[in-house]
Amino acid sequence: MKSTTIGRIWLLSLALFLSIAAGSSCQLDQVPPEGAIATQVDNVDLLEGGPHEGRWEDVNIIVDFIYNNHLDAFELKGSVELAPHLSRSFSMVNNFHVRANFLDQKKKILKRITLIRASRQTIRVWRFAHKLDIDPITHSINFSYSGRAMEGGTRRRGRDAIETSFWRVP
Repeated sequence: MKSTTIGRIWLLSLALFLSIAAGSSCQLDQVPPEGAIATQVDNVDLLEGGPHEGRWEDVNIIVDFIYNNHLDAFELKGSVELAPHLSRSFSMVNNFHVRANFLDQKKKILKRITLIRASRQTIRVWRFAHKLDIDPITHSINFSYSGRAMEGGTRRRGRDAIETSFWRVP
């Protein structure tokens, strides 16, 4: 009887641990695949020609961008910075990714590119520049991100750091 109870407690503990671990890792990488429908409402409609300037911001990041939308190529360049509540409270980011998501009129994700990828970097303004082909039915763009802001700890081992996770799906 004792061994059966201990075995059940051990199995329940393991299941709880694995579910928490899986939930934590999914939280930072909730990137829907190309073909999925975007849920954001603050998409930026793309105009032909250019250059066109824009700003996309939410509670955690600010993306300033300029794009040229021509038949032969799409150029996107700009900068990404963390919102003041993060940049004033933390000094580093870890596993920080910012993506541009290209959508059709029904908000289906046609293409996704990574603009910024930073791990264990000091918080700053990040710059990006990309030239790519996009589908002619591309109608709008939005941005998604995930990462952790950290303060304290060591660069090699962030175990003693204070951190917060932040993310937004397309």
